[in-house]
Amino acid sequence: MTLHLSAEREQLVRSFIQTGQFSSEDEVIDAALLLLQQQDEETRLADRRREIAIGIDQADRGELGPFDPHASLARTQLPPPAPVQQAVPITTVCARRIHPSGK
Repeated sequence: MTLHLSAEREQLVRSFIQTGQFSSEDEVIDAALLLLQQQDEETRLADRRREIAIGIDQADRGELGPFDPHASLARTQLPPPAPVQQAVPITTVCARRIHPSGK
């Protein structure tokens, strides 16, 4: 994958490395993506809590409909987070390409 960063973002990545907060560009990007993933999960959780609060308010006002446990369960389940792809070490890739005779 190739990333194209603005000059400002590129300088920010370099400054993190120069100050010793990270040892490589990959570490900076990994940390940024982890924070983005956490933020996404927190947003989804906040949305669910807001929906629950709305439902409790409606129940308190007596605005209840028929209960369908399967539909309720389906609405409350969060989709699984997107998988994070792990880098394949270069030695693994090279080892797969070696001819069986050792040549």
